[in-house]
Amino acid sequence: MLRVECGSGPVVETARYGEVPLLDVVATHDDDADQLVIFAVNRGQRESLVLDIDLRAFPGYRVVEQCVLTDPDVRAANTSAQPDRVRPQTLPGPAVDQGRLSVMLPSVSWTMVRLATSG
Repeated sequence: MLRVECGSGPVVETARYGEVPLLDVVATHDDDADQLVIFAVNRGQRESLVLDIDLRAFPGYRVVEQCVLTDPDVRAANTSAQPDRVRPQTLPGPAVDQGRLSVMLPSVSWTMVRLATSG
């Protein structure tokens, strides 16, 4: 796992946990596969968030896969009648530009971005 610093960002006040950040991010690096994977959650129910990632420590990495799990209906669920109602959607990955990557995180979503030096 890599150390991830989110800085100060939007929070939501909850009765049970107090202030909770709307954004949560985890990143892993696999030296053997030469891959970096970023997982991000946007807990915000109304707004999208932009995740700005500094990748200068990973020169030559590019996005090879991005998928998002989200639905406009926050209560949507898979059922026997609609088993694929909520499922990950593969999206074109944003480009790394001068060592930075900006990823749009839809409201109430889970996003995965996989980067590598080759396909």
